[in-house]
Amino acid sequence: MAEDNISEEEEELKERYGNYSIHDRDYKLNRLNTISFDSNLVLNEQITFRKDSINTVLHKAAQITTHLTKTTFSINNLAWKPDSNQIIITHQPNPNVTSFLESDISIYDLESQELKTIVKNKSVDSFITWSPDGQAFMYLTSIDNDSTNFILNDRYFIYDMVSNSSKEVASSFDENLQNITWMNGGIFATAYQKSTQPIIQINPTTGTVDKVIKDKRLISDISVSQSGSEMALVTSYMYHFRLHIILQININVVMKKSFVEKLSGNEKEQINLFRETILANDSAVIETVDKIMTVDNTLNYMQDGVFKYGLAKTDNHYSLHSMVMYAYPELGDWLKSKKLKIKILKGCINFEDLDLFPLKVLEEFISLSAEKDFVPIVKKYKK
Repeated sequence: MAEDNISEEEEELKERYGNYSIHDRDYKLNRLNTISFDSNLVLNEQITFRKDSINTVLHKAAQITTHLTKTTFSINNLAWKPDSNQIIITHQPNPNVTSFLESDISIYDLESQELKTIVKNKSVDSFITWSPDGQAFMYLTSIDNDSTNFILNDRYFIYDMVSNSSKEVASSFDENLQNITWMNGGIFATAYQKSTQPIIQINPTTGTVDKVIKDKRLISDISVSQSGSEMALVTSYMYHFRLHIILQININVVMKKSFVEKLSGNEKEQINLFRETILANDSAVIETVDKIMTVDNTLNYMQDGVFKYGLAKTDNHYSLHSMVMYAYPELGDWLKSKKLKIKILKGCINFEDLDLFPLKVLEEFISLSAEKDFVPIVKKYKK
C-alpha cells in the first residue's frame, strides 16, 4: 500500500512555491501495490549502493505492480486471503479524517483483476482478520450510525464467504476488542474490564464470549503460536506500568473447555440454543467457563464479575443455576406454575433431558430475571 505518485503539475507547483498544500483538498490516495518476493533475495543480485568503509550494498529492486489505478478511493488496510490469490481491502473515499465514516470492505482478485464490494453499510466498515481457512473474516462496523458511533462500542461481525452472509458476534460483551487474532481454537482478543485488561475468547460458531482469562495484569498484546497451543503475552501489573514481561502460557490449560465440547449431535445443538437464549435475553451478562461448587467446566454467566446464572451437566442431569432466583423466590414460584417435569430448588433447576425445559419457558424466565435488580447482589459479593 502506497500513496499516489506526484504529478508533473504538482512538481511544477512545488518548484515554484515550495512545499505547501490546501487542507482537505490536496491529498494522495493510498494505492494497492504488489511485489514479487524472493526469500533468497538476500543471497543474490547485490549491487553496490555506494563505496564506503563498510562496503554498503543494495539489493536489486523488485518489480512493483500497481493495481486498481482507476479507482477513486483510498485504502486503509489489506490482507491476503489465506492460500488464495485474493486480497481483502478496507477503503474510504479519501484520506480526510471524517471520510472513514464511508468506509467499505471489498475483495480484489489479482488474476481476474475484479474488485467486488462485499460489506457496504451506511457507516464505518473495517476488516479485522481472516479465519485460518479463509472461509470467513471478522470485521467491525457501525451499521448506519454515523453520529454517536464515536462514543459507543464497536460492533463485530463474521462474514461467511460461502453463504455471503454476516452474523454479529460478542454482542453481549461490553467493551471494544483489541489485539484480535483468529486461530483454530477460536478468536482471541484483549479488552479493558475496569482496571484490568484480560484475554477473552470468542466462539466464531455461536458468537458468544466463551472464556475469559481474568488476571490482575493489563495484557497489552498477545500472539498465538501457529499450532494454537501456546500464547505469548505482553503484560504489566498495576502500579508497575513500565514493567513489561513476555510470558508463554499453555492455552489448553488456561482456556478451559466447557462440558459442551464433549457433547455431539442434537444434544450439542440444543445446549447451544440454551446459551444463545440466555445471552439474548440478559444483555448484562457475559459467558465464561469455570466451575460451580464441585462441578468443573461449567458455563458461568457473569454480571460485573459476579455469578448470575450457570449451566452444568453431571452424569445424571443438566442444571441451570440462578442467583437471581435465589434472591427473588417469586421466580421459582413462577417456574413451578408451568408444571414442567423439572426439579426446582432454591437457586437451581435440574432436568434429566434438555427437551424437558422448553426454550420458550427459558426465554421468559431469563427475561423476567433480567428485570430484577441484581446490583445489590453484585455489591454484596464484590466487597
